[in-house]
Amino acid sequence: MAGILKQITDLIDSAPAEMEFLDWLLGDKKPSVLNGTPVVLFGAGNLGKDILTALKSHGISPICFCNSDTSKSSPSYCGLPVITLDELKQFHQESIILVATQTYAASVRKRLLDMGFSRDKVLWPKDFDMALGLYFSYSNQSVLGFLRARDSNTLLKVLKDNEHKISAVYDLLADQKSKDLFVTKLAFLVRSENLALFKMLMLGFSEPIAEFGLIPFQEMGPENYFYFNNDVFPLSQNEVFVDVGAYDGDSVSCFVQACNNRKVGYKHIYAFEPDPGNHQALIRNTADIKDISFHQLGVWSEPTVLRFESSEKSFSTTASGIAESGDIEIHVVSLDDFLGGNEVTLIKMDPPGDVISKALDGARKTITRYRPKLVLNAYNTLEDIFEVPLLVNRLWPEYKLYLRHVSWTISETDLFAVA
Repeated sequence: MAGILKQITDLIDSAPAEMEFLDWLLGDKKPSVLNGTPVVLFGAGNLGKDILTALKSHGISPICFCNSDTSKSSPSYCGLPVITLDELKQFHQESIILVATQTYAASVRKRLLDMGFSRDKVLWPKDFDMALGLYFSYSNQSVLGFLRARDSNTLLKVLKDNEHKISAVYDLLADQKSKDLFVTKLAFLVRSENLALFKMLMLGFSEPIAEFGLIPFQEMGPENYFYFNNDVFPLSQNEVFVDVGAYDGDSVSCFVQACNNRKVGYKHIYAFEPDPGNHQALIRNTADIKDISFHQLGVWSEPTVLRFESSEKSFSTTASGIAESGDIEIHVVSLDDFLGGNEVTLIKMDPPGDVISKALDGARKTITRYRPKLVLNAYNTLEDIFEVPLLVNRLWPEYKLYLRHVSWTISETDLFAVA
């Protein structure tokens, strides 16, 4: 193998084995835990919940939590009992105690050692830091669950089978930042258990980490902020914004805020959201926004009716999407038909599932005529990060293509395209 694929595989091969998730977290106790030694999580807080989720996804089920002050906690947490220090000392001398608090980790470990617990049974990775803590977040664990549907060897084969596409996209990307992100993201997707690759991806390429640091802000999500505040394009006077997958209005609100901050006006916002619950939230949350039209429609290559998994049935309100097994039907339209030749300057498409290709196909005339700025998700599958840029280049070869990672999670790698 040569060229870009070799860069990716070299990065995969160089990632240290000791930074594989279970090796890093459990060290030499990994075989014992996998063979059934009980695990107790010390710390019934957010990190404890996240570590519990991560362990369960690897077939490891801790038996309880322990809190030093049970008067401040419930008798159970995440479906597990919360025990006292006395109960821990009486019943769990032979258990593995995994410290599940970052702030008080040193104090907890010292206290347990002072109580006589064996040093090799009280575990806390010595290099646990805030960056690695992000790996345990619910959002990241959800995405990692999807990645594990195909093992590393299968994912590596996908890269080898698509070597010509990967090389083509690397050459198409307009700046070195995009090229380096492309290589690093593909390496991580293949070997997503490796925390060294995780840190390389997030510390090297996460726009919100670079701008705001390691502690996420909650309001409206960082991806929405960076759709409109980025180093690829500025917002201009009289934007006409088409939001495909407007969800509950979070990206619309960020667009308006960005326009206000830059002191530029916009002409109109078209907000498309087919999910009934999310559409109602969209209307509520943007009630004070002017020059906006709401459309309870999906965007597709042609007008039709499709099955759709609603937010009431999906695992998350953000995960509702077109699916053959969906619980409802939705109407979809093509942007060409719907807009009828009207001007557009910015299109954002962030729908779940395999929608981008169909939606772009239905917007060919509009995009060809007006050359709007495009922000397209390129992360729903491993293949998206090279298939979406290739699609845009095939339809509109004059566009310059950039990749940016716009989240504290591992998923939000987007394609920014400008003519």
